Amino acid sequence: MLIREMVPEDAGEVYRITCASLDQYFNPNMFTFFRAQWPSGQLVAADLTGRPVGYICGSRSGIAKVNISMFAVSEGYRSKGIGGMLLEAFRSRAALEGAVTVTLEVRPSNEGALRFYKRHGFAVAEYLPRFYNDNGDAVRMVGGVQSGNRGAQLNI
Repeated sequence: MLIREMVPEDAGEVYRITCASLDQYFNPNMFTFFRAQWPSGQLVAADLTGRPVGYICGSRSGIAKVNISMFAVSEGYRSKGIGGMLLEAFRSRAALEGAVTVTLEVRPSNEGALRFYKRHGFAVAEYLPRFYNDNGDAVRMVGGVQSGNRGAQLNI
């Protein structure tokens, strides 16, 4: 498995993974937007043929904070460590660029994702009612750029 920066040619497969994995509508052009905002914060896990099987997209929020905006792994590749590899690569990129804190939002009902993030050192910091387009609630989680580091700063 190769973790690399997302390139424009990945957009179609990454969008397919998004539609199959996440439970709301997303604009297919959003990956172009993310790449324009922070190119090195958009990563894919590619199989031996180079085809994306997972991805993570982030945005910067000032110098010291980044946010995981989108994150998914194809169903057939889950529970194989790919999500953890993507998350650690994302954290490393963020740290190299001066970030200290990583934030993300997740539905409270997504117990698998909550367990995954907690296992990787994230903690729930805030409840966000009606956060999603369908008025679904979210929790904001905060972690550091190094695995297991919960971040000294909770400036959300």
